[in-house]
Amino acid sequence: MAEFNFDKLSPEEKEQLAREAFKSKEKEFAKRAKEEQEAHYKKLVDETIEKAVESVGALNIKMTIAKKQIFSDFDTVIELKNELYNGQKWLKSDRVTNTFTNQEGTKRVTIGYHTNDNYLDTYTEGVKMVEEYISSLATDENGQTLADMVKVLLSERGKGGQLKAQNVLRLQRMANDSKNETFIEGMRIISDAYSPTKSKQFVKVEIKGEQNEWLTVSTNMTDCEW
Repeated sequence: MAEFNFDKLSPEEKEQLAREAFKSKEKEFAKRAKEEQEAHYKKLVDETIEKAVESVGALNIKMTIAKKQIFSDFDTVIELKNELYNGQKWLKSDRVTNTFTNQEGTKRVTIGYHTNDNYLDTYTEGVKMVEEYISSLATDENGQTLADMVKVLLSERGKGGQLKAQNVLRLQRMANDSKNETFIEGMRIISDAYSPTKSKQFVKVEIKGEQNEWLTVSTNMTDCEW
C-alpha cells in the first residue's frame, strides 16, 4: 500500500478531507455532549427524587405525630364525655367514632376507626331462616321478584367476603315490611351477630364555609392547590 502524502493531494482533495475530518469531530463532540447531558439528567432525577422523598417523609412524620397527639388530646375529652352522658341511649360504649363541634358551630373534628364488616358464627343461622323465607316466596311472579331481590342483597359481599352492613339494613326494612316472622327473626339474628372489626385510625377536620357548608381540611396532596 502506497504511503499517504498529504502534500501530494489536490486542493479539492484537501478540502474534501478537511470537511470529512470536521464532520467526524462534529459527531464526536455531539455524542460527547449528549452523553454529558444524559449524565446530568440522571443525576438531576436522583437529586430531585431524594428531595421529594425527604420532603414527603418529613411531612409523614409530622402528620403521624399530629395524629397521635390529636388522639391523645381527645382521650381526655372522650373520658369526660362518657362520665357526663353515661347511660344515654345515643352514647354507645363500643362506638368506633366520635365527633366534636366547637360552641360556635364553625369547626368540628371526627376521630375513630375505619371498620370492616364481620359477623359472629350465629350469623349463619339467621341466613338459613332468610333462605327459608325466600323459598316460600316462589309461588307467583311478584313473590319470585321479591325473592330474587332478597337473594341479591344476601349474596353481595364487601371486603373480606362478608355481607355488606348496608344490605343488612335494607333487608331489615324489607323484613319489617313483610311482617313475616321467619324473615324478621332471621334478620334479627344476622343483625345481632354483626361484629365489625377495627382497621385504620382516622382524623377528619372540618370547618364551615361561606355558604354554611362543612368543608373538609384535606391532608391529601391531591387536594392541595397553589
